[in-house]
Amino acid sequence: MSGIEVLGALVLGAAAAVSTISTLGQLKAAKAQARAAKRIERLRIQQMELDAKRARRRFLRQAIISRAKVAGAAGSAGILSSSPVAGSMMSITNINAGNVRDTNQNLMIGRGIADARMDTINAQSDAATFGAIGSLGGTLFRTIGGISRLTA
Repeated sequence: MSGIEVLGALVLGAAAAVSTISTLGQLKAAKAQARAAKRIERLRIQQMELDAKRARRRFLRQAIISRAKVAGAAGSAGILSSSPVAGSMMSITNINAGNVRDTNQNLMIGRGIADARMDTINAQSDAATFGAIGSLGGTLFRTIGGISRLTA
């Protein structure tokens, strides 16, 4: 084997090593990016759940205050056990229940969106992994001579 052939083999080996290191770096970076994106989605879900919990508490507090105002006004007027007062109390309860229901529905939709984002993150991570593996395979195939080596 001549010096040029040895040098060529060393260059090809070095190129394959650099390609392998690059591919492994791409894989590591893609996995880190996916982990970070998933963490962001988990934090968004926690934030949505906290916001929903706060909203439910606010609605309940508003309902209690409204019912107390109605009861106070009705008591002052001497009509605490009348039908209009009972109807007002029921309306306040129904409005509160509707607000809580709407908040819960929004939370469920938000969770669905987060789940879809997680699926996208997983798919992107898989695509990056297989792309890097394919790139490494292509580099190694070219390094050993590619198609010309197979037909010789």
